[in-house]
Parts: sequence; C-alpha cells; structure tokens
Amino acid sequence: MQHRNWVNINPAYVERELQYCINKVGCKGILLSSSIKSLNTFEILRRLAPELNEGVSSTSELSAKAVPTLKHVILTGEKTFVPNVYSYEDLLRRGAQLSHKNLIERQASIDPDTPVEIFYTSGTTGQPKAATLTNF
Repeated sequence: MQHRNWVNINPAYVERELQYCINKVGCKGILLSSSIKSLNTFEILRRLAPELNEGVSSTSELSAKAVPTLKHVILTGEKTFVPNVYSYEDLLRRGAQLSHKNLIERQASIDPDTPVEIFYTSGTTGQPKAATLTNF
C-alpha cells in the first residue's frame, strides 16, 4: 500500500519558492484553491508549469519541465475544465465509492511512525526548511 504525505506550502509563495518546495520533496500532486484573497494561486502554478495549458497527456498526468515530479493538480472551489486538472469535488465523489472493506484495510496498514505531513518553515534565513510530522 502506498501512503501519501501532505506537504503544506505557503500559498503566498511565488513561482521560485513554489518550484523549490515542490522539487525539494518530490511532490506528485498539489491541491490548491484557484485564488486566496487577491492572490491568484492557480495562475502562479500555470506560470510555473505552462504545460497545464497544453492539454491532457496520453497518461492523464502532467509533465512539467520546471517541476518534473508533479503529476496531478487538484483545484478546489469552482468546477474546472482545465486540461490536466482535477476537481476536488469529483475526487470526493470517487472516494465515496470505496468499499468499507477497502477502507478498513487502508486503516490497518497505517504505521504510527510513517511520515504523514511535511511543513515548510518561513525560510527567513534562506530557503524554506521542511519539517516532518508522523502519524503518532
């Protein structure tokens, strides 16, 4: 069973900082709101990964030069019709289709010492630093 770690990234980061964080931990997916207050976070990601505008690849995964490990983009809020971008609401509906047995198996496979979340510090003395939180 593969476990997924959450990585909290400051939504105010610009392209350079976002690229650093994604590449540092090898993020495979990103969940974001299209905008936060006056900041258009989705547009920042589009500038970082212009491949988002090029249509769906043959594998339905993003292939972006600047962030090569990033394969999936999930957008909250409004419905999206952007190629290579999933709607959070659609993923919730798909998850609701999992069987009870499947959920129990997933719960049983969780190890308390497995990393579950990575937080980035503010980076006031240089690049942001990653700190890990386990299931314990």
